[in-house]
Amino acid sequence: MNIYKVTASVAALAVLSVAGIASAQVVTTNGSGVNVVSTPVTTQITPGANGVTVGNFSITGNTNGAGIVSVPVTVTATNGATPGNLTNCQIFNANGTPLNTGSNVVSTLSATNAFVLDTPLTISGGVTTNLSIRCNVASATPGASTFQLVVGATTLNGALSVQLDTAPSVPAGSQNVSLANISLDATHSANSVVFSSFPITLSAGNGGSLGNLTGCQIFNTANGIAAGAVLGTGTLVNNGGPTTFTLSSPITVAAGTANMLALNCNVSSGSPVGSTFTLAIDPATIPATVSGTGTSITPTVGVGIGANGLPPATSGTIVVSAPGDLSTVVTTPGVPNTGVGATGFEALFILLLSAMIAFGGALYLRYEIR
Repeated sequence: MNIYKVTASVAALAVLSVAGIASAQVVTTNGSGVNVVSTPVTTQITPGANGVTVGNFSITGNTNGAGIVSVPVTVTATNGATPGNLTNCQIFNANGTPLNTGSNVVSTLSATNAFVLDTPLTISGGVTTNLSIRCNVASATPGASTFQLVVGATTLNGALSVQLDTAPSVPAGSQNVSLANISLDATHSANSVVFSSFPITLSAGNGGSLGNLTGCQIFNTANGIAAGAVLGTGTLVNNGGPTTFTLSSPITVAAGTANMLALNCNVSSGSPVGSTFTLAIDPATIPATVSGTGTSITPTVGVGIGANGLPPATSGTIVVSAPGDLSTVVTTPGVPNTGVGATGFEALFILLLSAMIAFGGALYLRYEIR
């Protein structure tokens, strides 16, 4: 008798497996637009069986939901088995309808696989969709062999996550200083995303005034060139209302990549030490579209660690400090208040973010054959 014991565990708990038996747990994987939850499954089969359910999982849309284009799956086989022992693999919905048919059927699993869906699967906000993975098991599959399937973050049909990282402080009298970095993440999008304006709400406190900020511009940190500017020498919108930075030309975040923008301003030397500036963004208000089609999408709050090593954030407060060495011009936007250029830093940030999502957000499914 062949028994597939299907359990879910995060990477850090994989060491709990003994003699091929992993601890059974229910795990939630948070992602951009959707959350994925896995549940243990046990099925008795024999080698040569077809259409075996080897995993169940559910996907729940966040506030705005998303359209799923593909599901990445990594397979590790042990005790004489190979990923190729699992063939003709498909994802099914709760009604038993396959979502990847024809040329999209994964004919033979390898170490890494992409389950491309026939049409994007729409997951609405707050709605849960139950799915399963079914495969044929080769008759030559050795007894007591095991398979470990890792389901990664799903690829979405036009998705952009956004987060804001503000500088902790800026010296009075600073010129062209970076107040904040804005991270734009399309690493899990099947399509490039385009936008031509960016709303940011700014307010002042503790004796400060928005009149102390002038020459505000949004920079693309990849090249240090201003992407657009609003009210360059004027007064920003009064407390409580967003300032819309209209870009001189649209910015495209290519599918599968991330980008970073910086908000730079001049800080008046007359700014009271200890006064504050608070910045906030609402990703859902960014007018973003899918490149090539013009289809509107709703950006979401970012997932993972931000450019300042902080959790996702959409607002932050900056304190004005006494004039000092950092009051000189920051010529290359990057990490706020450091003058560090963004090209190398951005690449490192993207690599670290991708690694953390892949490691901490992966969904593990274990299978044991006896």
